[in-house]
Amino acid sequence: MEIHAFVPPADGKNHFQIGDFNFEIDEAQSGQGFDYSGALLITVVARTGDVERAVAAELLDDYEPTGEVKITIPALGIYKSDAPEGMLHFTEDKHEAPYLSINRERFHYTLKFSGDVIFKDGWVALLGQLKPSWSDQPVFAVTVYRKIDTAQLNWEEYCFTSVAEAAGAPVELVKKLVLTNPAFDRLPNEFYRLKALRNVEIMAKWPVKKIPLEWLDDKLLHLRELEHLVIVDSNLCRIPEYMNQLTKLKHCSFAGGNLSRVPAHLMDMPRLEYLNLNGNQLSEIAVFELPELKYLHLAKNQLKTLPENLLALPKIIKINAANNPFSFLPAAFSDFAGLELDIKSKQQLLDNTYKDADDNGPVNWNDESFFAQYDEALIKPVDEILQKEGLLQQREALRALVKKTISFKYSGEEDYAAIGNHRFGGMPDLPADVDYPVYYDDYRKEHYKYEFIAQVNCEALALLQEYLPEKGMLFFFLETMHNLGARDGHLPCKVLYVADNSTLQSGKRFSFGEQDFYELTDGQYAPYKADATVKNSVPGFYSWHVNQYLFRGVSKSLLQDEALLSNLYDIFEELVNRLLESDHEMNNYGFTQHHSPELQAALACKGNPEDWTILLTVKSRGDFSWGDAGDLFFVIHKSDLARKDFRRVYVTMESS
Repeated sequence: MEIHAFVPPADGKNHFQIGDFNFEIDEAQSGQGFDYSGALLITVVARTGDVERAVAAELLDDYEPTGEVKITIPALGIYKSDAPEGMLHFTEDKHEAPYLSINRERFHYTLKFSGDVIFKDGWVALLGQLKPSWSDQPVFAVTVYRKIDTAQLNWEEYCFTSVAEAAGAPVELVKKLVLTNPAFDRLPNEFYRLKALRNVEIMAKWPVKKIPLEWLDDKLLHLRELEHLVIVDSNLCRIPEYMNQLTKLKHCSFAGGNLSRVPAHLMDMPRLEYLNLNGNQLSEIAVFELPELKYLHLAKNQLKTLPENLLALPKIIKINAANNPFSFLPAAFSDFAGLELDIKSKQQLLDNTYKDADDNGPVNWNDESFFAQYDEALIKPVDEILQKEGLLQQREALRALVKKTISFKYSGEEDYAAIGNHRFGGMPDLPADVDYPVYYDDYRKEHYKYEFIAQVNCEALALLQEYLPEKGMLFFFLETMHNLGARDGHLPCKVLYVADNSTLQSGKRFSFGEQDFYELTDGQYAPYKADATVKNSVPGFYSWHVNQYLFRGVSKSLLQDEALLSNLYDIFEELVNRLLESDHEMNNYGFTQHHSPELQAALACKGNPEDWTILLTVKSRGDFSWGDAGDLFFVIHKSDLARKDFRRVYVTMESS
């Protein structure tokens, strides 16, 4: 690793050079401060007048180049009272321990920085090179020196990363301390002298699986300003008895430890909102007074039951109790929507009967209509794949899994020439007496429009399937991608059903801006028309082990051959799903790395996962971008679909 010499400019002026391009630093836009994690951020904005040559040399991005660039440099472990001091080495923009990432704007997208960031004598220096990851050319030497305005640094916002670093600062400055992979089994005495600490995190990170920390001394109770205490993946087996003396503590986690009991006074804390005891050895839990507790995590312990008085906590929202050997749960937990359990435990220990929005039980539906094996013409190419791939012995088991799916393919940009066509993005053809839906965001305390996702003409699909209404229109809306799943029983999407298409009016009449939505560029997604046809869909066998509910009846025999299940992607799944490419789909299988969308819906809203189906899958196409090129799923219970009741639709997303 090359060591770069620290030689600040002799004239004492800031300097910014990349290759043979000189830049002038914009002091007004450059600066220093701390981000939400407590890292020191140095921001340098600079400009070159040699724009055309810099673009031609592939130094600058060619998208509306102005010659201006911006580099944001994060730093930890560099506290010194008069000015930050230390060196961090970055490889392709990354510093591994602690993990930090340099952010560059308006440079050519292929370039990444490798080199040193040096803090010394009131300067910060960026010394190294910019080059592509996969090529030796072009290479640009980087030499940046900038004076730090130390008077602007409020070290109370800084995150200290070692006890030694924190011990070198005035006690009143040390508010946050994060220790990664420490070697001690007990906290050193210097730690307990940091009386102003508000936020403490001590954790293991790869390749370390567990840190040796075993005990928390009673001296912890002298840190009366603590609000956030996290100790993750440790050998912790003892915590102080009188935790309720930490009266300001709001967030506490001892996850991944060796606790076999917790002190009674941990369950008697006046301000605690979040408590994580996942992955310990707890065989029982008792709750006394936790008036502010919202989230309780007890997964992966040895609990045989849960006390019913957990439900009496006035602000409790979620209790994660999955992967415990429960033998009994009080019946009251059946009606608590915030209980997270595996589906098997819910079915065995609680009343998991699905009820509709009116609190009635499910109605009957024709399950055959959802599957392709009852359509001879549709299933024929699947049979041919089974024959070709030598899967005739498993023919009936695999055929029974195939769904009869509606496939949507874009047919062009939407011009609103037609009313009531299949549409993705843009604006909906709602009737005049149906208002465009809005919701209230509790966090921002504002009302926002729902994002319009799609409209689907059921009448145009009537000849292709039997599970949708025969007439009318379905309209799909989403609050925002940031609100998914089910929160406190709230489902952050809206699906409207209009039974009479003659009442529709063109969506062209709606005109909204970005300010009307929580986060939606241009006030809408780019609109596209779509054509529909029918196709086959098979499960994603990647996650078969967590979605075993899929293998029912004749398909259950597949669970006896794990080698086959692991191989089905290449010889069955990919071949069937490639028979017809889709932009979006209905009644399909959605690929997930873990729980299927149907299982997620059942866990959140009750019922058996096989009784839920994906009403609509919206893939990342055009302006739609769900996470990292993922898929958005609207999921409905088959009973509600049979009722034509779309008030309770679950929405989730899968993204890599």
